[in-house]
Amino acid sequence: MTTILITGGSGTVGTSLIQQLRKKDVALRILSRSKEEIPAATVFTWDVNEGQLEEGALDNVDHIIHLAGANVSQRWTAVQRKKIRDSRIKSADLLFEKLGDRKLKSFISASGISIYGTRTSEHIFTESDSPDYYDNDFLAQVSVDWEKAADQFTSRAERVVKIRTPIVLSRTEGALEKMAKPIKMGLGAPLGSGKQYTPWVHIDDLCKAYIKAVEDEQMNGIYNVVAPEHLTNKQLTQAIARVLNKKLWLPNVPAFMLKLIYGKMAEIVLKGSRASGEKITDLGFEYDYKVVEQALKDLLTINNQ
Repeated sequence: MTTILITGGSGTVGTSLIQQLRKKDVALRILSRSKEEIPAATVFTWDVNEGQLEEGALDNVDHIIHLAGANVSQRWTAVQRKKIRDSRIKSADLLFEKLGDRKLKSFISASGISIYGTRTSEHIFTESDSPDYYDNDFLAQVSVDWEKAADQFTSRAERVVKIRTPIVLSRTEGALEKMAKPIKMGLGAPLGSGKQYTPWVHIDDLCKAYIKAVEDEQMNGIYNVVAPEHLTNKQLTQAIARVLNKKLWLPNVPAFMLKLIYGKMAEIVLKGSRASGEKITDLGFEYDYKVVEQALKDLLTINNQ
């Protein structure tokens, strides 16, 4: 039986991925900071700051899916910046150190579409675009270092796959909940100019891509997992309002107000470019949710009844 170890299993993506993997004939192991009960999985503890990982967690593991990462949508204080970096990069380094001479079939790591830089551009970014000129962009640099941390596993794994992820639309928590809440209250509005692109993916499609990365031996290297529909922040806001049957009557939220409240972190909602998710489809992957209204009806209808 295939054994899969997942970090970040309690997050939005991890929780959904575990639910999907339970339908497969696999043995699941979860790395967690606490010894919690997770159905159909064995939980091992680790402490990244202390450099500790419970004995046996990595024994006879075939695949590691590295999803661990602190929430980026909190004000970027010096403490939060360190937390964002360490939870992604230091945790990967700890896994590599503790793996020792063990061999893996694959190491599959999350990454961010933010690697292309927090900018509004008409360019459609692909996996071949270089991130080298984003030295002053915090999230881009985090993603660069995150992928470098994953690359060290090329000496231990037959394949290293990096899944670059945009805004994930999910049923609970996350970006969609934050966007939908003010719209439900009649207080929704586009952010800043509203012209910034907002790459997105349905949670089920993202989980499907991770499962493909485990199962498809052709997958190796970097993949954008992004829905094919390119939307601006204004278009996404309007789509959410339509699905919720709500009106948008307020003017756009001024950029200066968001910067005042959130500081530098406001850039992640005020700027954004398009990215192509075609590389993975060339391997036979198909997005179930290509149009945002289709995704929103699936995600919001039950919660709005």
